[in-house]
Amino acid sequence: MNGYNLWCIIFCCFGAFFYGYDSGFTTSIIAYPEFTEYYGFGSVTLGGLGSSYYGGQTIGSLLCFWYVSIITMAIRDRILTLHRLPDRV
Repeated sequence: MNGYNLWCIIFCCFGAFFYGYDSGFTTSIIAYPEFTEYYGFGSVTLGGLGSSYYGGQTIGSLLCFWYVSIITMAIRDRILTLHRLPDRV
């Protein structure tokens, strides 16, 4: 195992750790009685909040592939265009 592999493993572990921390923190805040009393949320609303949290994560992760592909193609086209400019002059 080289240093690159080790850093990849550490990066993935931090991502998994922060995902678990964030989801646990968010659901524990929603479960506080003071939170539900202050905002007047019922069980249906709390279920909707939890579902929208995970639904947003799913949609965001699926759109990430599409968005990064568009950005990468735009940057690639710009680099190729700038590379070809001196040949046209």
